[in-house]
Amino acid sequence: ENRIRRGDVVFGSRGYRCPRYERGSRKYTPESDVFSFGIIMAEVYTGRLQNDIDKGSGQRRDFYYDYIVDKKHEMIKDLDDSAGQYDAKVLATVCKIGLSSMDTEPMRRPGTSSIFRLLGSILKG
Repeated sequence: ENRIRRGDVVFGSRGYRCPRYERGSRKYTPESDVFSFGIIMAEVYTGRLQNDIDKGSGQRRDFYYDYIVDKKHEMIKDLDDSAGQYDAKVLATVCKIGLSSMDTEPMRRPGTSSIFRLLGSILKG
């Protein structure tokens, strides 16, 4: 059972925890962890941190709202300038993992084995 009992504590930083949990759901699932992984993938890809203040707008950065909810930005276009050159297929796969991991519907998020296979496909070329 993945339900949190009275006295249980879920640790994590705001912005990394699954939005459903943040909105009061008492259920923390493996899909919640996949959401957090998606945020980390966005950080790695963009070279920016979740919750940092954006220098241009002065707003707190939130990859979930920027890429998934409001769709203000396209992750594929936000590659870290210092990352170097990569094959377009590799970049698209990293974006796919990050974005699908942050899907608004937890059941549409990839499982960890699917993520592992996608990451493996990058290594194989």
